[in-house]
Amino acid sequence: MFGRWSAFALVWILLIVKGAISVDIKKLSVPDYVLIDTDNKTDDHVILDCDFELDDKGKPSFVLKWFKDDVLIYQWISGHKPQALASMKEQIDTSYETSSDDSYKYRGIYIDDVNIKNSGKYKCVVSTSSSIDQEEKSLKVIDISQDYSLEVLQRIVDNKTEVACVAKNIYPKPELSLTDDNKPVKVKSDDVTKNSKGLYTVKIAGFIDDDDADNDGIGNKHDDDDDNDGIKDIHDDDDDNDGIKDDKDDDDDNDGVKDHDEDDHDDTDSTDTYKCTLVIPGTKFKRVAQIEHCSLSHACI
Repeated sequence: MFGRWSAFALVWILLIVKGAISVDIKKLSVPDYVLIDTDNKTDDHVILDCDFELDDKGKPSFVLKWFKDDVLIYQWISGHKPQALASMKEQIDTSYETSSDDSYKYRGIYIDDVNIKNSGKYKCVVSTSSSIDQEEKSLKVIDISQDYSLEVLQRIVDNKTEVACVAKNIYPKPELSLTDDNKPVKVKSDDVTKNSKGLYTVKIAGFIDDDDADNDGIGNKHDDDDDNDGIKDIHDDDDDNDGIKDDKDDDDDNDGVKDHDEDDHDDTDSTDTYKCTLVIPGTKFKRVAQIEHCSLSHACI
């Protein structure tokens, strides 16, 4: 008895599977970010595409839905016109055709007048009477259109250099990092504010101890006696304090290697900088600002 029921159930399942229409989302195209800028680089619209395939080559019935943060914003029932719904009803152009094939032409959505409220998770769901598939991706809208700036500031406090990086009027909240000649600077403080328009201002700062190679308690950036011999550098003709005047000395740094045999390139002109890097997590968006170490030619604030 059990064997006959098992055989009947197997035949029934096979008949259902034979008549089933399978759906497969091949690719969900959602950019990781859209940029709102002021200098003619603004993306005032974005197109999201849900490239799917049905294994039935005829014209099977299906329903395609787009969700933003789990809220239904778009629906297309095969054989009918698509509908835009909810808060994005006025932004979605339902006449936009993604494909010339009638079976797939309304699979994507065209979002006009993009703004920061359009950031979120977008999900495409395609279903038939017997099959369903779905894919989800995040979209971030980056707004730097309203007095955005990124700058590095520095000042001397008690033989220490305070370096700060400030990003103003940006959405979403960015991540900032500081480097000194490409070496990470340890951040001692950070501050985040958000204005009424939803734009962030972020500041990070850290202190850098000036090098004190001659151990005299004076950082090199402010030391006019580098070899600590009691003679100011401007009057000193023996910079390495080895008893040999510089014009007779072929080992200026007193390391035992003659200068003409020593490969010791000075890269300070290209690396003597503080650099601030701004990124938006989850995207490839990146901005960099830098400033030279303060000196006689570049005064500290």
